[in-house]
Amino acid sequence: MAIWGGAVLFYSNNESVQMARGLSGGAVPGRRGFLTGMLGMAAMGLSGASRAAAYPSRALTLYVPFAAGGIADSNARLVAEKLAAALGQPFVVDNRPGAGGNIALGVATRAAPDGYSLMFGTNGTHAANRYLYKDFPYDPLRDFVPVHGLFADFNVLVTGAATPFATFDEFLVQARKRPGQLTYASAGVGTAQHLVAELLQQVAGIRLLHVPYKGAGLAMNDLMAGTVDVMFDYPITSLPLIGAGKLRALVTTGLRPLPSLPGVPTIAEAGYAGAQSSVWSGLFAPRGTPAEAVETLSGACGRVLADPAVQARAAQNGTELLGKLDARSFPAFVAAEAGRWQGIVQSAHVQL
Repeated sequence: MAIWGGAVLFYSNNESVQMARGLSGGAVPGRRGFLTGMLGMAAMGLSGASRAAAYPSRALTLYVPFAAGGIADSNARLVAEKLAAALGQPFVVDNRPGAGGNIALGVATRAAPDGYSLMFGTNGTHAANRYLYKDFPYDPLRDFVPVHGLFADFNVLVTGAATPFATFDEFLVQARKRPGQLTYASAGVGTAQHLVAELLQQVAGIRLLHVPYKGAGLAMNDLMAGTVDVMFDYPITSLPLIGAGKLRALVTTGLRPLPSLPGVPTIAEAGYAGAQSSVWSGLFAPRGTPAEAVETLSGACGRVLADPAVQARAAQNGTELLGKLDARSFPAFVAAEAGRWQGIVQSAHVQL
C-alpha cells in the first residue's frame, strides 16, 4: 500500500493453499500409520486456522472527524500510512466532517467491533462534545476502547501587530482594566480555540468578549486587521505570520517553550499553570473490539511514534508525541480529560 496525494492504493497478499489428499497405495494403513496421518492432518488444520485468524488480515478503515487538508487530517493520514507499513495491511482514510466531529463519532460507534474499523479521536470527540451538545446520543467512555494516544498540539495566543500590548503581562493588565471589552476570535462556538480561551479566563480571572467566526481563516484575517484583539492558534499556521511581523506571540499553552518562539513563555511560566492545555488526538476502537486486536494496534502505534520521520515532523510543528499512552494508560488519560473539559464547559455555560 502507498499513499499518493492523499489517495490510498490497495494491495493484497492472497495465498493459495493446496491440501494433500489421499494415502499412498491402496492398502488400508496400519494403526500407527493411521494415527500419524490423522495427527499430520490435524496439525495442518491448526496451522491453516492460525493463518486465517492472524490479525490484521485485510484492509482497515480509519474514520477522521475532519475535512481533508487540515492539520488533524494531515496527522491522521500520517498515522494511517505508518500503521499500514507496520501492520502490513492497507488503511482507508474515511473523512466524515461535520457537527464538531459527531458525524464520524456516530459512524465509528456503529461500526463492527472487529478491529478493522477505527477512529482518529480528539479531546473534542472523546472529551468535550459530550458536555457541549444538548442532544448527544453517545458516551465515548462507554462506546469506545482507547487504543493509544498519538499527538498533542499546543496553542499560541497571538495578537495583531498594531495592538497596544506586546507581552502576555501587558495583555492581562489591559484585560483587567477593561473587563469584557477586549475581544478574542475563534473558529466557532465550542471549538478548541473557544474552549482554551474560556479556560484562560477562568484561571486568570479575566473576562473577554468572544467573537466566533465560521472558520479559522476568517478569524485570522480579522485578527491581523485589528478587528479583534487576540486569538489562540496552532503554531504551524501562526509561525509564518509571526515571522512576517503580522502577528505577535504572547504565550503558549504547552508544557515546554517552543524552540521556534524564543522568549515567548509557556502559560505555566507566566504563572497560570492551570491554563495549560493541548488539542490531543488518539486511536480508538468500538467497544467490544477483541483485546488481541487492541494490543496489536497499540504496539504498532508505539512503533509509529518512535519513527524518526514522525518525531522530526512533530518537532518541526511543535507537537508532542504521546508515546507513553498505550492501551493500558490511555483510558485513564481520556477519562481524566473528559472530567476536566466537563468542568470547563459547564463553568463557561457553553451549549450547542
